[in-house]
Amino acid sequence: MNLLLLDIRTVIFLLWTGNLVFVTLLLSYRYGKAKKLSISLFGVARLAQAAGWLLMWQRGAIADVYSMFLGNAVLYVGFALEALAIMSIEERRLKRDVLYGAAALFAVIAALIIYNLKSPNVKIAIASLVAMSFFIPPSFSFLFGRRSSALGRMLGIFYMAFCVMSVVRAMAALGSSGVFTLMTSNIVQSLAFLSLFLLMVFGVIGYMFLIGERSNR
Repeated sequence: MNLLLLDIRTVIFLLWTGNLVFVTLLLSYRYGKAKKLSISLFGVARLAQAAGWLLMWQRGAIADVYSMFLGNAVLYVGFALEALAIMSIEERRLKRDVLYGAAALFAVIAALIIYNLKSPNVKIAIASLVAMSFFIPPSFSFLFGRRSSALGRMLGIFYMAFCVMSVVRAMAALGSSGVFTLMTSNIVQSLAFLSLFLLMVFGVIGYMFLIGERSNR
């Protein structure tokens, strides 16, 4: 059973460095091609997520206002931008300026609320549900959209798996009799962060293939 338990701080480190690597890949992919807003947006989203994970990796070493409030806020902005980027692949008419502002405002307000909560278990539960909220729309769009391809549906499965694990993590935190924090090591945490890691890897790869697929239509 211990083989299923991951060191959460190590996984967060991998999420930080992995997102930086994928930002480099996205820049290389974009070089020499016609500029696409969704590619630029996705790269900024991954860069924001890398910054957020870096701050969270420093939890306990720097002030909570940076590792918790700022870390969550930047991470949520990254999640929101990623969701907008992948939704734009479907060529939906999004009012981008309004959505950017609304997403950023929601991210900051959510991070501020979480930072001011007293119970660490409630903090984890709310943080999980907020993270999930960004990916529900693209999950359903790719899974059930009429124009969604097999590749799009596969990408939707990864996003939906993350959403499901976020709900499970929230329920586990609220139902835990002990203290449940970001660095708590248990099976639910391990599966939740594993889903995040897989989403980082296959999400970026799938996104790049999906961009190519749409360009060839």
